[in-house]
Amino acid sequence: LLEEEVAVLSGEISDIDIEYDRKMEQLASSDNDFFRILEFYNESIGKYGFYAGTTDVTGQGIEISIDDGNPTSGTVSNFLLVHDSTLLNIVNELRISGAQAISINGERIVADTEILCVGTGIRVNGKKIFAPFSVKAIGDSANLYASFINSAAYKNVITADLLVSVLAYDSIKIPGYTGFSADNVKYLYD
Repeated sequence: LLEEEVAVLSGEISDIDIEYDRKMEQLASSDNDFFRILEFYNESIGKYGFYAGTTDVTGQGIEISIDDGNPTSGTVSNFLLVHDSTLLNIVNELRISGAQAISINGERIVADTEILCVGTGIRVNGKKIFAPFSVKAIGDSANLYASFINSAAYKNVITADLLVSVLAYDSIKIPGYTGFSADNVKYLYD
């Protein structure tokens, strides 16, 4: 029964796609100005989506893997845990070093991203994530690597006895941010 319903709905979607394409072709031939404006808006959406971080991006960069420390290496304390401040310091260091896109466990970091401790996890973009953490950054991989290894953020991670590794890559992928909603901009107007 469910498979039949899916097949019917898939057919309806296909029919709507065909009708949409037909209407767009008619519009392009009958109202060229409107169609050019529509193309301009679609190009703008793609361009500004790229800048806003809503599109997937690929490029050279680094991946920082960080996990809670080894409790057998010394006294068990808060220092052995990855905190929101640890991740925030890493993100800020990557920004200072010229990172053009950053993610934590697949969550794209954008202008209004929050990084907050919530119990045993850390909330990023409204999603609770847990250690181990994978922080990816796209930019000049040699510069990002050298800057991070020589940063106060890295020294703090080492001092806190956290498990960390930093690897440079010729190509890594960072997904686009998907959390925008009307609530994100409900107080903005022009």
